[in-house]
Amino acid sequence: MAARKPSDMIGLKLRFREELRRQVEKSAKLGNVSLNNEIVRRVEESFQKERLPTSEQLAQVLLVVARRHPDIVKDTRVKEMIEILEEAVFQSDMMEELKRK
Repeated sequence: MAARKPSDMIGLKLRFREELRRQVEKSAKLGNVSLNNEIVRRVEESFQKERLPTSEQLAQVLLVVARRHPDIVKDTRVKEMIEILEEAVFQSDMMEELKRK
């Protein structure tokens, strides 16, 4: 048997909880697409999200840049933004810690 190409379409049997199947079906109907298209779209979307940095990661990068370049922080609006980002990162860290407990 020849190796499959990345563009080949394959059949795949999946098992879902009934509640999840209903949710996906409802979403597919709202989007006027097939159940298959809705499932494929959601799986593809999940992989795209994995490649993007989270808002917390972006906030942490901005904070590092601001700390390394204090001249940028002279503008009071930038200072306020940094304070907001610091609080958001702190809250995110606290939420992750609570989830682990």
